[in-house]
Amino acid sequence: MPVQPPAGISIARVPCAATDAKANRPTAPMTDELETLRKEFPSFRIWREIIGDRVRYIARGMRPGVAPHTLVTAELDELRAVLGGSSDTEPTRLRPVTAEGPNIARMYSYWLGGKDNFEVDRLAAGAVLADFPQVADVARANREFVIRAVRHVAAQGVTQYLDIGTGLPSSPTVHEVTRQIDQASRVSQSYNYTYNYACG
Repeated sequence: MPVQPPAGISIARVPCAATDAKANRPTAPMTDELETLRKEFPSFRIWREIIGDRVRYIARGMRPGVAPHTLVTAELDELRAVLGGSSDTEPTRLRPVTAEGPNIARMYSYWLGGKDNFEVDRLAAGAVLADFPQVADVARANREFVIRAVRHVAAQGVTQYLDIGTGLPSSPTVHEVTRQIDQASRVSQSYNYTYNYACG
């Protein structure tokens, strides 16, 4: 059974050009623009989402160190500008993650009501909230799903876990949940910016 989004939220993905060709439908100009962006910035996964009456374009970095890691905007031109311009010869910009700029993990911490964030993260997270007020609810729903899923799997007897893309740990963490069921469980948590550690 497919997972349903929270009440009031629907998600529509733009089909790729290949899917349109297979279905014998004309390719929409918007799909062409997205395909062009994908070719210009191969280090990013780029897609469009429609939630209610809001259209958002999302770019997510696919390699460690790619900055920005995640970008959400209502404008394709802004997406292109932030990703580095329209030149397909321009290399993807890499920069170290510091407290000087916002970090998606710290913004996520803010949306969850956590303490592991800086003023720059709160400002960026607030700007996202202004355009996408449901983002904090979506972040909490995502976290609650992870906790439910881990509890279910742990109850089935699984004792070893690899938590990839964990972000900043927020309680209850995966290892806290698993150890409520089996104290001997082991969890390796990994995030692609600044830390990688094992619990247990």
